[in-house]
Amino acid sequence: AAATWDERPRQPTNWFCPCLDTEYGVWQRPHDLVRLPSGVILLRYDVQERPYQGKVTPLLTRSTDGGRSWAKPEIFRIAPPDFPEWQPPRLFLTARGRLVTLIGGKGAAVTAESQDEGQTWSAPAPVNLPMKTEHVERLYIGPAGPINLADGSMLLFMYGPHSLKDPDLAIFTWGAFHCQAFATRSTDDGRSWSDPVNVDNPGSDKDGKPYEGNLDLTEVCGAQMADGRIMALIRPIYSPWMWETWSNDGGASWGPCVRGPFAGYATPNMLRTRSGHVLVAHRMPGLTIHTSPDEGRTWDQGTLIDSGLWAMGAMTELEPDTVLYVYMDTRMSFMRAQFIRVTQGRLEPVRLT
Repeated sequence: AAATWDERPRQPTNWFCPCLDTEYGVWQRPHDLVRLPSGVILLRYDVQERPYQGKVTPLLTRSTDGGRSWAKPEIFRIAPPDFPEWQPPRLFLTARGRLVTLIGGKGAAVTAESQDEGQTWSAPAPVNLPMKTEHVERLYIGPAGPINLADGSMLLFMYGPHSLKDPDLAIFTWGAFHCQAFATRSTDDGRSWSDPVNVDNPGSDKDGKPYEGNLDLTEVCGAQMADGRIMALIRPIYSPWMWETWSNDGGASWGPCVRGPFAGYATPNMLRTRSGHVLVAHRMPGLTIHTSPDEGRTWDQGTLIDSGLWAMGAMTELEPDTVLYVYMDTRMSFMRAQFIRVTQGRLEPVRLT
């Protein structure tokens, strides 16, 4: 005889919805979390009226209690009315503490600055962010946004489709699409950016000509380790494993791409805590975070934190080893958020009381 199913154990709900406002639509897509020196946290996200349909509205909301509650969202008016749906305005704090938005366009990019915690903004001004390079007619800003480095410089990852792509073949044909990823640096606090450098350096031929970089690279996330090296993990198109590469000179040059330390698809978030733990959120299985206790040398088996598959969002450290992670919901509805603490190399949920 079959045993009686015990319905008493319940999966705990560790997540909450930071913004339940439906004025502009129901599909919320978070992009940036910025913790200001005052303690105020800014959350930049877009809302679409319906999944993949209708108007997209850029919004900005703020929290004054460590991310537990959020103000009514305001329209992020610095965004152009026709910004590409998957190239949203980015919000970040520069290495020298300026609050900046960066908007990549089809042919050029613009930037604006706020001196009152995002209440008002300067007029958008052109910035020389590279929007194309050899064999790649359009470069897109990666989902991770700019990274502030220890020497005061900044690093930004970009990616774009390679010209070898066959327009007659669908992406579902294995190997039909090609994409490369690049890094660009700023040494003047984001006011100008260097020419893009391929994040894959497979070597050179017998005549010294560099080989083309990996053609399976899309969205890049990265973090600088205590010794100054930068580790980057890259979302593939076809590989079942992500790609991994390192830079020893602040992103000016990169080593060869190799298979990543664990399987994962869509890795838009990487964070190194002040104590040296490295967290990487990625898609499949579900929404999983892998943790490294030793600057990316080794990794745990991964912690499944939610069933959501998007893995797109933003992550920031609020207190030592306590992280706020805001991410898209699988059902294309309200975004979700979690507080997560790293304790002895393990991830633990921090529930709101």
